Amino acid sequence: MFDSHGHLYEDRLAADLPRVVEHAQMDGMRGVLLAGETPSTWRAQAVLRARFHSPTFCVGLAYGVHPVCAAAMSAQDLSHALSALHRAVRGQPVSDSDLGSDLAGLPAPNAVGELGLDLRHPATRGTLPKQTRAFSAQLALAREQNLPVVLHIVSAHADALRLLKQEGLPAAGGVVHSFSGSAEVCREYLSLGLCMSFSGALARSSAPKLARAARTVPLDRLLVETDVPFQTPAQCRPAPGQTASAPFPWSAVLSAVLSALSLARNEPISVLSEHTERNARALFRLPSAPQPV
Repeated sequence: MFDSHGHLYEDRLAADLPRVVEHAQMDGMRGVLLAGETPSTWRAQAVLRARFHSPTFCVGLAYGVHPVCAAAMSAQDLSHALSALHRAVRGQPVSDSDLGSDLAGLPAPNAVGELGLDLRHPATRGTLPKQTRAFSAQLALAREQNLPVVLHIVSAHADALRLLKQEGLPAAGGVVHSFSGSAEVCREYLSLGLCMSFSGALARSSAPKLARAARTVPLDRLLVETDVPFQTPAQCRPAPGQTASAPFPWSAVLSAVLSALSLARNEPISVLSEHTERNARALFRLPSAPQPV
C-alpha cells in the first residue's frame, strides 16, 4: 500500500509517531507523500523524511502554500511565503526576509502542493483573489520546474478548472487530492491528464456520488490516500467515550479506503493496492517498490 497524501508532522501524531509508522509498515504500508501547507511544515517534512525514509519505506515530499493558509495570510506574508517556496523548490538559499534561514538546505521536493482553492468556509469565500494569486504562482513554479502538482480543490471546482485550462499544468501532471466532486467533474479533471486520489470520505455509507466518480477513473490514474490525521473514517475511530490506547490506525485508514474503492469499482483490493502504489511512485518519480526476495 502507498499513501499518496499525509500530514505526519501534525502535533497530534508527534508523541506516538514512531509506533504509528512501525505499525503501518508491519501492515504493508510501503510509503507516503507528505504534503506541505506552509514554510514551517516543509522543514518538518524534511525532518520526517530523514528519520523514516528507507529502501523499504519511501517518504516523498511536496512543498506548497495551502489555499486556506494563503487565505489567512496578509498580502505581505503571502508574498514572503511564495518567495520562500520558489527558492526552496529551486534549491536556493532561503533568506530571513523569505520567512527564515531555518529553511536552508531543504531536500528537493517530489511535487508542489498543496495548492488550489477552498471556498467551503464563510471566512474563505471572500478571499478568492488572494487564493487565485497563490494558485497561479505555484502552478507557474511547477511548470517551470516540471514538478507534478498536488491540488486541493473544495467547493471551487468551476473556478479551479477554469484556471487550470487557462494557465496549464506542468508536463509532469498532478493529482486532485481527496476528490470530493461528481463523476462529471471528475471527467473534466481527467481530460486535463490529472490523476485522481480518494480518501476516507469514500468509506462513508453516504458517499454514492464519490463511488460513481471513482468508477470513472482509469486504473492507471487512480491513487488512494489517508490525509492522515484528517478524514479518518468512522470505523477507524475509537467508539464514543472510549480513549484510544493503540497508535493512530494509519494503515487501517488506508485499508478502509481501498476496501471502499474495491466495492465501488468491483475490483480486487490486491489489484487496486498494486496499481495505486505504482501510480503514486510514477507520478512523484519515487523509486520503484522493492521486489520480494
